[in-house]
Amino acid sequence: GFDVCHDAKDKSKSFGAMVATLDHDNKGTPKFFSTVSQHTHGEEISNYLPINTVKALNEYRKEFGELPKRIIFYRDGVGEGQLHYIYEHEVKSIVDKLNQIYKSAGIDQDVLLTFFIVNKRINTRFFDHRQNPKP
Repeated sequence: GFDVCHDAKDKSKSFGAMVATLDHDNKGTPKFFSTVSQHTHGEEISNYLPINTVKALNEYRKEFGELPKRIIFYRDGVGEGQLHYIYEHEVKSIVDKLNQIYKSAGIDQDVLLTFFIVNKRINTRFFDHRQNPKP
């Protein structure tokens, strides 16, 4: 997963953090990997995601001797208006980098990547008994 936090004192600095759970066919205890990259100018979009993803893949390969069959990615901190930009820049660049790595490892199939965007600005409301709530 990946999120960006902004420096409370220096608004021009932001930090992108990635955390990965490295699990191989549910055998043994999962391993964990993390990396942080400094952004500038309060960026919410990250150019470091492909690089950080490669770091996590290298750690997985070092631990298990092969590349993962499936990657599930959670991305937080994205506004509704940024969804298209995230897809065009972050997701596509990650997929391109993953395809390069897998092809160079002799794996000639598309990477199974599931990319979730976590959004806390939810407008869903739940009502009991299919009626409006009492005033």
